[in-house]
Amino acid sequence: PVCKCADVTDPDVIEQLGIANVDTVIIAMASSLEATVMAIMLCKEAGVETVIVKCGDEMHRKIFSKVGADQVVFPENESGIRLAKNLLSAGFVDMVELTENVSMIEMKVKPEWVGKSLIELNLRKKYSINVVGLKCGEAISTVIDPEKTLEADTGLIIIANTDKLKKLN
Repeated sequence: PVCKCADVTDPDVIEQLGIANVDTVIIAMASSLEATVMAIMLCKEAGVETVIVKCGDEMHRKIFSKVGADQVVFPENESGIRLAKNLLSAGFVDMVELTENVSMIEMKVKPEWVGKSLIELNLRKKYSINVVGLKCGEAISTVIDPEKTLEADTGLIIIANTDKLKKLN
């Protein structure tokens, strides 16, 4: 991947950059409605397959979608929602919604799980969760020995139906 910063409201610049040969363009100038609309239109006219646009409010999202943006993101809004969910999800280090019903969670090993193996704990049956990784420090391993005992400083990476997560708290 290559990142270029340029005045994408200028058709000549679009041509010089070779935007027609690019699969995806990210436009991140949410403060200027006119410039963003122009950039979206020029990129789509040049043949860019996917245009992702940063947006500041709902009205701009509608406008950007109408003029051809394939995806409109609200980074500040999305980060705020994620932070709020993480704060409300006591016991979880991090939580990412994969879909409306499925989440991936990082959580510390519960004190009562220390010294026990995943086989002994039988988390899939008891809590309807799937352990897909173990985190030690910054390292994450997806090759898990289900007979190895868990330590207090181990993090679990789990995937579960969001409605089943209440059982963990």
